[in-house]
Amino acid sequence: TGELETTMEGKDLEGEFKYVNLQFRTNTGKLVTANVFSEVKGLINVENLLPESARVTINNKNIKENIPTTISNKLFDATKKELKKGAVVQYLSNTYLFWNQNNAGKAQLIKTDGTKFSGTPNIDKLTVLGAYPTVMYNNTEYIVTDNNNVYSGATGSLVYTGSDNSSRVQKERIINLAKPTAKEDISSSFAKTYSGLITKLEDNQIFVFGSNPVGINGNPSKGTGGAALVATNNNWVKQNEKMDNRLSDSGKAWGLTTVSYPGKRRSKTPEEIKDGIKKLYDYAIKNPRNEFLVAYTGTGTNLNGYSNKELADMFSSFTIPNNIVFEEQFATLLNTTTKPKQLNLFEDFKDNFDTICPET
Repeated sequence: TGELETTMEGKDLEGEFKYVNLQFRTNTGKLVTANVFSEVKGLINVENLLPESARVTINNKNIKENIPTTISNKLFDATKKELKKGAVVQYLSNTYLFWNQNNAGKAQLIKTDGTKFSGTPNIDKLTVLGAYPTVMYNNTEYIVTDNNNVYSGATGSLVYTGSDNSSRVQKERIINLAKPTAKEDISSSFAKTYSGLITKLEDNQIFVFGSNPVGINGNPSKGTGGAALVATNNNWVKQNEKMDNRLSDSGKAWGLTTVSYPGKRRSKTPEEIKDGIKKLYDYAIKNPRNEFLVAYTGTGTNLNGYSNKELADMFSSFTIPNNIVFEEQFATLLNTTTKPKQLNLFEDFKDNFDTICPET
């Protein structure tokens, strides 16, 4: 029914197991992928797969299934080169911690001794060396460094420095939130991701955007409306189509209601938004052959008034189906104590078997 396009194989870290990944080109020209499965000695421990060998391209798009990497106890991540709160930057040969960009667009920095830098350099004068994690605790964002210093993301001040029991307990809780664990790493690394902007969809893909219940899906005349405008301009949704936590008439878009009316920021509570996310997940589970590309990114602002981290926490409130696909930077914000349904590789392969090897 088709031709074998690619065979990729590799071994786990101990060299004990071998796995094979197959891609087939169907008679209609569509590329389909068999999920990674193991052979030779039977069931495989997912953590043992080599991460660089197990990344799978799905439907010839830049969508990845990530296999977990080795856990590190260090909080500093030299691979994160984006200038954002918690970034470690170099300015005039000195190293600082970036905590804010002021209203004038200038950088606000913290010196290595924990005190604030008096200058406010231009953003383009900074070189990003990596980043420390930020965590939310009691509705406040904090930066946590490897020397167990905790800085307020709102003021840039070193906090919880007291020796009293309350300060020590609060500080310990914040630090523990920032520390990676094996469970967290496995969970987050199994979220499927895409990169770049979504400009077209494969036949099985559905565009998920933040919507309102009144049918205003962007404003084409003004060019405003974020992802809703993208859906309208691509005819995945019609103007005046009320996308209140449902699939569009075209079958190519899903409206996740995040505001009661365009421009009314935070007009839907987190619980209301999570109810909509649950409906999306329930629909995704019932339609496993579809992929749902969530149009939130890990950078920038959102028209609904919630931060990217707040939205990521909402998406993490339930077990994430394995056909929900996040933008790769947004995926790093997911609350990784929620484990996506990605661990049973044999079940995934069995479920897709009739697509890859249909009866003749």
